[in-house]
Amino acid sequence: HKALFPNAPPDRNDSYSALYTDKQGQLWIGGIQLLATYSPGTGKFQRFDVDWPDGLEGPPPGSEDEKLSVSCFAGDLRDNLWIGFHRGVLKRYSNGEFTVFRLPGSGRDQGSKVVSIIENRDRDLLAVTFADGVFLFKNGRFIPLQSVPPGTSVKRALKDRDGELWFGTSKGLVRVNRGNTQVFSTPHGLSNENILDIAEDGGG
Repeated sequence: HKALFPNAPPDRNDSYSALYTDKQGQLWIGGIQLLATYSPGTGKFQRFDVDWPDGLEGPPPGSEDEKLSVSCFAGDLRDNLWIGFHRGVLKRYSNGEFTVFRLPGSGRDQGSKVVSIIENRDRDLLAVTFADGVFLFKNGRFIPLQSVPPGTSVKRALKDRDGELWFGTSKGLVRVNRGNTQVFSTPHGLSNENILDIAEDGGG
């Protein structure tokens, strides 16, 4: 990718952490201190600012995460694009403008990393973090939910075609259906309780 991003430092941005194609066919590219778009029709790349937003307390200058790093993308049913970052930061992209949000109580290096952004059965947006829990976006702000067992690290989240929520965690696979939580682990047939990723196939 050095030909595409010639100004990238040689020891950073060697791999992308997230890719997303929006409804206009534009490819969003996220990585370590990297947020950019690629338009296949024109072949144009555009970089966006990854400096810490004004008013948000960030890491000290000179630290390795001095700038924002993208961890995930998601589109909502209102045609907004949501971007998750480390340290509990999210951005909503709508009509060419970014709006910044910070999850309450966040700030730890790894625990506050936003690993997934999904919508629940009621079309409410959920931000899922690595170790700080799940947050519901309501009335313009994020509020914490108790969706996964305390002390559990979440690696990925998914809403299936029936509207049920699934969380891949360090302590097994968690299913949440209309407020009821069920945890699957090795006694239920899993070969390992540390779930790194989850996906739904064509058979549901």
